[in-house]
Amino acid sequence: MLYADVAGSKRLTERIGEAEAARAFERCFNRMERAVSSFNGRIVKHIGERLMAVFEGAEGVEGTEGAEEALRAACEMQSRVEKLPAVSGIKLALGIGLHHGPMVEGGNDSSGDTVKVAARLARLAKGGQVLTSASTVAALPASLSQAALALGAATVSLHGEDIPVFAVLWQNIASGTPSSDMGEPTAPPSSPPSLSAPSMTVPRLRLRHDGREIVLGPERPMLTMGRDAQCDLVIRSPHASRQHGRIELRHRLYVLSDRSTNGTHVTPAAEAGLHLQDAEFVLRGRGCLSFGPLAEAEAGDIVTYELL
Repeated sequence: MLYADVAGSKRLTERIGEAEAARAFERCFNRMERAVSSFNGRIVKHIGERLMAVFEGAEGVEGTEGAEEALRAACEMQSRVEKLPAVSGIKLALGIGLHHGPMVEGGNDSSGDTVKVAARLARLAKGGQVLTSASTVAALPASLSQAALALGAATVSLHGEDIPVFAVLWQNIASGTPSSDMGEPTAPPSSPPSLSAPSMTVPRLRLRHDGREIVLGPERPMLTMGRDAQCDLVIRSPHASRQHGRIELRHRLYVLSDRSTNGTHVTPAAEAGLHLQDAEFVLRGRGCLSFGPLAEAEAGDIVTYELL
C-alpha cells in the first residue's frame, strides 16, 4: 500500500485561492498517477491532497508481492513532483508512506492494518520523504533494501505495538543508479553486516576542505560539519548552522545527513545538483558540498568528496 500526502497545500490555497491552487494540485497529481501506472499500480482513492494506491506485483513472487513496484513508484513520484516549479514561491512536496501486508478490499476501497500503517507513515513523513516499515524492507531485493535506513527511535503505533520506521534514500533509486553501484547485496538494515568480515571490502571516502584532508572508513566512520568549533570540519560561512550535518558510514554506504536551517547543496560530478534540507543522501563517486544557498558559496566553504 502506498499513501501519499501533498505538503504545502494549505499554504498554497491560502496564498493564491482555491481555484488556482486546484490547478497546481492537478499538475502534481497527474505526475503521481503516471508514476503509479508506470509500475503497474492501481489507484484506490484520491481525496483532497491525498492519494492511495496498491501494488500487487508479478505473479509467482511469493511473499514479496508489489513491494519493489510500490517503492519504485514512490521514488518516481518524488522525482517527478520535485521537478515542478514553485507556485507563488511555494514548492509542493510529497510525504509518502509504504507498508507491505494483507489488505481488505471491498468495492472501490481498501482497509485494514496495512492501510492504517501506510497512512501513519505518510503523516509522519516530511515533504520530500519516503518512509516505510520493516516488512516492506524485508520484501525488497537486496539492491533496493540497502537504500532504506532505520530512523533510530522513530516508530508508528498499531494495536499497542511500535513499528520501526525506515527512510528511503529515493534520490539514488529514482536517478537509476545501477544496483552494481550500490555495493554487494547485504542483509536488510535490521541486521547489518559486520564491517570487520574479511569478505567485505569497505570503501573509503576522502573529504577535502580548506587545505585539510580527512578519510572516512571503518576506523573513522563519521565526521561532523558546521560553524561550531567542535565540529570535525569547521565551516565559516554565515549560511551554515552550528551543527550543520554529518557524514557517516552505514552498511558500507556513506550517508550525508543535513540538519541545518539553510540546507546543503550536493553536486555530484557530471550530474545535476541537489539541495538537501533536513534530509539524507548517499554519497557516490565524487563531487562537492556547499552550505546554504548555492549562489552564496565561497571557495573556502566548499567540501569535495571522493569515494576511494
